[in-house]
Amino acid sequence: MNKNITYIILAVVVILVVALVVITGKQGKPAGTPGTTPLASEEGIAQTSEEIDEIVREAINTQDAAVCTKIKDEAMKNWCVKNAIIAEASFNRDASICNKFENEAEKLECQDNVTITKALDAKDLDLCQALNDKSRIAGCQEYITSQ
Repeated sequence: MNKNITYIILAVVVILVVALVVITGKQGKPAGTPGTTPLASEEGIAQTSEEIDEIVREAINTQDAAVCTKIKDEAMKNWCVKNAIIAEASFNRDASICNKFENEAEKLECQDNVTITKALDAKDLDLCQALNDKSRIAGCQEYITSQ
């Protein structure tokens, strides 16, 4: 009976060690959202969503689309560039910056964001009428009124 207890204790210890190794192996790695995986970089090292978020945040805060080149995934890089340009145009209240976009829809979206920023600064509901996307006029006016 003593031998059986020893084997049971040994088995429990082995299971605990394996569980501990599995758990600690996952620590420090982002769990991510279901259905997503880290993006692989050219060097074979994965870029986590947290790393990408940090790069995007830096690009937007500095209004510098060049920061986005740190992102390896092309779709995420393009999204980062788009948002950095929109941030630059909105921050400078300069719709001409939107001409950096080749895509007309992105250019118009950027111009609308500049218009909304200007309308908010001036607290002028009439400026919202100048939006290219007429479906955003009511939201623009509501946003200004709520501020």
